[in-house]
Amino acid sequence: MFKRMFVLALCSLSFGVMAISPVMAQEVEEQWEFTFGKVASVSNDQITISEYNLESEQEADVTYAVNATTEFVNIEGLSALKPGDDIEIEFKEEEGQKVAMAVAKDEEVMMEENMGEAMEEPAEGNAVEENAAEEVPAEEMKEDAGDQTNG
Repeated sequence: MFKRMFVLALCSLSFGVMAISPVMAQEVEEQWEFTFGKVASVSNDQITISEYNLESEQEADVTYAVNATTEFVNIEGLSALKPGDDIEIEFKEEEGQKVAMAVAKDEEVMMEENMGEAMEEPAEGNAVEENAAEEVPAEEMKEDAGDQTNG
């Protein structure tokens, strides 16, 4: 009896794996590739970036199609990109064309740009003078602390 149930369970598991296999094969086909580089040019429906080609061991301009499903990360959209921006692209190939699925502006570059702007324009009231800190003798600090606790 136990042997029959074990064989039945094993057969069920085998059929389940065979049913899942075509789904897994489709997922493998849908895997996205990744690249990064500097924006060379932008148009209404494509981005060209200068990226390093491992085969030729030199920089090459590569064009990626952009469509309504392309997701933009750390940027408002295609129109916010400008030549020289460092970006990352996740893409897939469809009918011989590289199609950008996600485009992200490099976060480190964005942080450096934001920090540079913050350093250039200090906020009002936050200016620090070099000699602003005064040394206060410990006795005065004790007296002040005593005054505050005594009310």
